[in-house]
Amino acid sequence: MFADSKHVSIQLPSKDFHIVSYIFHERLTADCAWKSLRYIPTIPTNVANISFAHNNIRGIKNGIFRINHDLIYLDLSNNNISKLHQRSFQGLSKLETLIISNNSINHTAIPNNIFKPLVSLLQLAIKRNFNHPFSLHVSTLYIDISNNAFYVWQGPISNLTCLTYLDISNNFCSNVSTNFFEYGSNLTTLLIQNNLLGFVLPTDTNGEILAKLTKLKLLNLADNRIPSLPTTIFYSQTEIRMLNLSRNMLENEIFKIDHMTKLSYLDLSYNRLSTLCASFTRQLDILSNNVPNIAVNLLGNPIKCSCESIEFIKWYTSTNVHVLNNLHQECQSLQINFNSSKLMYGYLKKTCSSHTTTIVTVGSWLTIFAIVIIAGIAYRYRWKLRYAYYIVKGKHHGQIKPFEIDDDFLYDAFVSYADEDDTFVYTKFLKHLEDDRNIRCCVHKRDFLAGNDIATNITSAIHNSRRTVVIISHHFLESDWCLFEFNMAKMESIYARSKENIILLVFLEQISSKDLPLNILELIQSKSYIEYPNDEYGDVVFWDKLKETLSV
Repeated sequence: MFADSKHVSIQLPSKDFHIVSYIFHERLTADCAWKSLRYIPTIPTNVANISFAHNNIRGIKNGIFRINHDLIYLDLSNNNISKLHQRSFQGLSKLETLIISNNSINHTAIPNNIFKPLVSLLQLAIKRNFNHPFSLHVSTLYIDISNNAFYVWQGPISNLTCLTYLDISNNFCSNVSTNFFEYGSNLTTLLIQNNLLGFVLPTDTNGEILAKLTKLKLLNLADNRIPSLPTTIFYSQTEIRMLNLSRNMLENEIFKIDHMTKLSYLDLSYNRLSTLCASFTRQLDILSNNVPNIAVNLLGNPIKCSCESIEFIKWYTSTNVHVLNNLHQECQSLQINFNSSKLMYGYLKKTCSSHTTTIVTVGSWLTIFAIVIIAGIAYRYRWKLRYAYYIVKGKHHGQIKPFEIDDDFLYDAFVSYADEDDTFVYTKFLKHLEDDRNIRCCVHKRDFLAGNDIATNITSAIHNSRRTVVIISHHFLESDWCLFEFNMAKMESIYARSKENIILLVFLEQISSKDLPLNILELIQSKSYIEYPNDEYGDVVFWDKLKETLSV
């Protein structure tokens, strides 16, 4: 085992007649591993290093090491130790390394001050032992409590101000108190990979959990199912050299790193990053001015050789940061062969430009098509839309009220006419119908409400009248407001009166069919109309017929 030193072997019979062998050299070392020991035998006082690994030792008696003041290294791993006593390590004042991993120690079987005699301890390894936290009263530099079941880390951990190395990986932890690392100000290496910290770190928006770890140089957060990290999660880590965030579920990288002026390696491999955002690449470029050999590992991320990644590829071609990624393999899988990243970017830039032109062209045509379709629909239903708008507006202002009974109208007829024909309306029409035949008429100059807009007044008047009398003349056909009144009456007939004919056309003069608008011509062909006569006998019949029609 030690070829360059003098070896002396002795045999000590144990209680169960197992053989214990010791090998001596300048610093006496005893190898008692794999000897099927059930208890710890008495160890000579001049032994400095001893291993009892891979035995069947069940406990450590009080004072068993009380005479071994020179012991520096003690390995008790892979036994069946289930209980520790108050003075189990008494006398080991010079012990620097204690390994008791892979035992069956219950957290309730650890006295509070059991490690107090180990004043020189530098390394403590107690992996794969516990399923609950316990108190550590020890001043040491190195602690390994990985592969246990500490699923909740409640702090603070006291008496560990000298600690520089802490491994609490593989512990299924999903909850960490904000003061857990409060006394870890001298910690330089923190290994907390393979836990479930993705349930707690995304909510630490102020970076309180890691705030006291100002001297940290290596931080391993791999395999923690982290979906995202807050911007200031690492704001205290100004001395960090290596940051491992691999094998998580990161889809973005909004956390700040430009204050890590000594960072040399950032591992983001095997996450869900499809690219690196511009703000993050700027931070990397800033860091590359302080650390010329800074490297970022992006292997295993879904970064594609496509237009979606072109800004990242552009940065990749010009940055001083050493980037590990699969881009060349990705491009080769697309049967694109490149000898350099610049050629790859040039090809994509050209391809994506044509894609952009195509997308813009197609998008423009689709927009124009949609506008034309919408405009066509709006034009086709323009009168319906305008009617609905003015009806709603009239109801809102109280000008239109719901009918309590079918015959609940303010007027028997709304008279639609051109201003040039008002002489006929006032001297003949209203006289014969209102004065002689008691028909209530609504005319705009007399009955419209002052202060309301004309369109609302028209719509309200039509809606509040049983019929609409349209006095057709050449002046009527030339008036936009007259045509508006006709179309509003038509909409009222269709949508408010269940297609009941409420329009009565009165031709004041002879008009050729070619001069009539199509919608009026359609109504003439399908509905009856009245022509104003030029003889005295016809005049009487005309007014009687008009009264009869409006009285129905």
